[in-house]
Amino acid sequence: MKVKIKDLKPNPFRDFKNYPRDEEKIVVLMKSVKKTGFWDNLLARRKDGKYEIAYGHHRYVVLKRVFNPEDEVDIPVKELDDWTMIMIMIDENMEEYRADSQVLNEGIKAAFLYLKKRFGFNQIVHGRSHVCIFDGLPIPEKAPTGVTLLALQLATQLGDRRMGNRIYLSLQQLDAQREIDLPKPKKLIDEKKGKEEAGGDVEEEVDEKKEEARIELSKKAVKVLGKTSYVKRFFNALKRLRKGEDLEIPKAKQFEVAKKLVSMSKFDTATIVKELVKSVQKKKDDTKKDKVVELEAYLRESSNLIGQLDKRVQRMLEIKDVLDSEMYVKSVEKTEFKIKAAFLIRNLKKLLGGKIDGVRKLSDGRK
Repeated sequence: MKVKIKDLKPNPFRDFKNYPRDEEKIVVLMKSVKKTGFWDNLLARRKDGKYEIAYGHHRYVVLKRVFNPEDEVDIPVKELDDWTMIMIMIDENMEEYRADSQVLNEGIKAAFLYLKKRFGFNQIVHGRSHVCIFDGLPIPEKAPTGVTLLALQLATQLGDRRMGNRIYLSLQQLDAQREIDLPKPKKLIDEKKGKEEAGGDVEEEVDEKKEEARIELSKKAVKVLGKTSYVKRFFNALKRLRKGEDLEIPKAKQFEVAKKLVSMSKFDTATIVKELVKSVQKKKDDTKKDKVVELEAYLRESSNLIGQLDKRVQRMLEIKDVLDSEMYVKSVEKTEFKIKAAFLIRNLKKLLGGKIDGVRKLSDGRK
């Protein structure tokens, strides 16, 4: 079907901020198109008077750069539903960016949000646990260790049950990035008891421990690390530090550590944990260093002020007979001076550890 270039639109489920197009590939395709003409390799669907591309987004960019908006291209147009558009997008980007964890995560995010909107969630008792599933989708009889029924349902819908483990990891990472909000299992109280205590409604209690253990994962760090196995170790290290040492690494520090790991080409768990801990410790050291610099500045400034005050006090000692006269004994100025001097002496003792009397030797030596 002949379609005007201006009527072509990208896949609505594709996020180009996280699905980076390869500029080098675009340049190569542009040279090819200019030399031999345009070969479709695009697939689109008609929607709202426009044509949404299912795959072939590099060629879509080439068309916009090489031809005019009113020019027409001959491309296949088929009836494709939203779910098919999502699956095609995931397949295309897995082929182009197979090692990129963030790209896979974004595809799974689109699939998860679509199923969430269409089916919603339900909670069931599975074995000895309370688990959340997509309501209305078939429930797998058994999930492998480390894979939730929710992840397995999603993998099945994408046509590859074997992806269950990888999808589970992606969902956990997306939840930690606050890109999605995974449903949290709740503890179900005995139905009869719940009905009695809640006036006919079964009570539910939020699993507070799981909520407290939720961590934040830097999206920038995931993008920098790229490879799925690296991201998995990085995320596991964050969870380990949070759970075992109650240590939470800010997202800005995660990003710095990720860049450092890439520069060092070291992605073993021990190194990741070490660098994450160092990033927080370094922050503490820097804070302490800043306080030392601030104190030194105050000491220098205060020394000058005390020197000026000392000269004034010496002059006041010279005219002390006037200060002790009846004119000033009950004066406001003398009362205010005594109060402020008392506060100053008290604070100086605190600052010097109560050893302010020890300066007498210095003052005597100066005389």
